[in-house]
Amino acid sequence: MPSLHDFATWEPVLRLLRTADAESIAAPGGYVAGRSADTGRACPCHGGARSPDEPSRSRTPDELKVLYRVARAR
Repeated sequence: MPSLHDFATWEPVLRLLRTADAESIAAPGGYVAGRSADTGRACPCHGGARSPDEPSRSRTPDELKVLYRVARAR
């Protein structure tokens, strides 16, 4: 089981975030926020903020695999 404190656990999540919204992350003061818990995950991996009118998009199997790995880490 991966360790929560190892960079290798988080690196795939960081890659997803960078791919999703590289421009705003790279901007001065750019940041991302999310959470991971046994009850669920919140990760802005879909690229930028959506308006309330836009439908939500299901996560891809690759995104789910990456987020599940972090959720399993101890």
